[in-house]
Amino acid sequence: MIKKNKVVEVYACSEYIHLSVNKARRVIDQIRGRSYAEALRILALMPYRACEPILKLVSSAADNASHNMKINKTDLIISKAEVNRGTIRKKLKPRARGHSYPIKRTTCRITIVLKDVVKVRRKVEIVLNNPTEHIQKFVNNPQEELKKFLNNLTEEELRELIQILLALLYLNLLLKLIIVLPVLADMEKDSINMEKDSINMEDDSINMEKDSINREKDSINREDDSINMEKDSINREKDSINMEKDSINWKKKDG
Repeated sequence: MIKKNKVVEVYACSEYIHLSVNKARRVIDQIRGRSYAEALRILALMPYRACEPILKLVSSAADNASHNMKINKTDLIISKAEVNRGTIRKKLKPRARGHSYPIKRTTCRITIVLKDVVKVRRKVEIVLNNPTEHIQKFVNNPQEELKKFLNNLTEEELRELIQILLALLYLNLLLKLIIVLPVLADMEKDSINMEKDSINMEDDSINMEKDSINREKDSINREDDSINMEKDSINREKDSINMEKDSINWKKKDG
């Protein structure tokens, strides 16, 4: 049990638990900062082997608080939950034909700290019941009131306040990113679509130029065909003239 600035903290430790640190942290991270009843519900529903020793440890810490300090279990929250690496035991695992090979069994140490939140709730209720007075105090002397507020906090509460502020900053940045990223994605999509449209327009212009060139080629071919037809007609006329000359020459010979 730890007493700091009239804030009661009750802890329970367990060592040599046959679990890996990562598997235990997977469960511990889900109950940190939760109330006692909520932590029990979460541990009862999670399907992991680490839930059983952690549930026993949380129940033991709550029993210590209710028996030693006469604190109601419903007023407890898990203010701190840590998992540290324990000793590594070396064993021999039996195999066939009398053989064996060495294995390592990892252990971990779990520490659960419960805190009574009734006093914190009372402070919050006092502020909520008379908000104008506290706001006026902060408006008149913001530096002094802030110093008093920070001096009344314990180390754990100050750490939690810093974590909350950092979380709010992170959420603010995350919200900005959530708002900005779709806009940037839409802008990129629009730019890509504009580039595609420009490429399509260039392709259309190229196709139009090709069509005009093909039309010019067709017109040239038609002109060539007309010239060839004229040449053919001239040759036919020449042939007819030659035939007439031949007929005249034959008549002269016969006469």
